[in-house]
Amino acid sequence: MDNNSYPYNPQPPYPTGPSTNQSNPYSQPGPVWGSQSERFQPAPGYGSPAPGVSPPEFPGHGNITPSTAIASVILGTIGIPGSVFCCYVGVPCAIAGIVTGFIALSQIKKDPQLGGSGVAKSGIAASASGLLLALVINVGAFIVMHMSMP
Repeated sequence: MDNNSYPYNPQPPYPTGPSTNQSNPYSQPGPVWGSQSERFQPAPGYGSPAPGVSPPEFPGHGNITPSTAIASVILGTIGIPGSVFCCYVGVPCAIAGIVTGFIALSQIKKDPQLGGSGVAKSGIAASASGLLLALVINVGAFIVMHMSMP
């Protein structure tokens, strides 16, 4: 029985176009549009540098942020609402955030491979604002308590 006499042919015809890849029996059927190197070229201006040329280095931008800088941001973030709602949590977190922020800045200054000085500075700023907020709230509460006493 010949394939054309059968009423239903389950395999669709191959697309017309450039030559099909018949050299590898395990490849996907279909057109081959150029060689492997022609198909996967990046757009002009977006490729990797020429062989033997390393990508540019940016001074002052390290790849690694010290964990003490990240801890400073976290402690400062906890210290701000902690100072408003519970000074027993906010003030120690704010003090610890300031200390870890300065430790991170000293680590970054010692090792040029480290980055994250902005993270450490933002942790110090958040911790200092939490500490200042706790001070303002406590002084305000002290003043209000003494003004209300006869």
